[in-house]
Amino acid sequence: MSQTRGLEGVVATTSSVSSIIDDVLTYQGYHIDDLAEQSSFEEVVYLLWNGKLPTKQELDAFSKELFANMQVPDEIFNYMKAYPIADVHPMAALRTAISQLGLYDKDADKNDVETAKKSAIKLQAKVATVVTGFARIRNGKELYNLKKA
Repeated sequence: MSQTRGLEGVVATTSSVSSIIDDVLTYQGYHIDDLAEQSSFEEVVYLLWNGKLPTKQELDAFSKELFANMQVPDEIFNYMKAYPIADVHPMAALRTAISQLGLYDKDADKNDVETAKKSAIKLQAKVATVVTGFARIRNGKELYNLKKA
């Protein structure tokens, strides 16, 4: 009897956003290596959400919107400071912080399309702040407050 490891050869779902054919990953038809070499993080997020790469004007507006929503409530970092920092896995810290952000989102219970888009922007913007904040805490460094920066 042969045994397959993991999900090799298993089709979990079909997607119009990405594909893997002959070990080549594409997003919206763009080869991942090309995107990694020639596109910014924000451009790739825009591509994944909108099905096309942004124009300069669209990218500028999208980047501004992300930057305007990067701030994370201080309470999230206070929780992180209480983690058993030597033992906690970074993904567990990120997953927990992302879940906790819902406690500070006044629109968390709304489910209309416009609110979902705003929530996606808010959440995407905060991920980098959470990750860098956790890294600073883990390395014994001070956190910067974006309100005062």
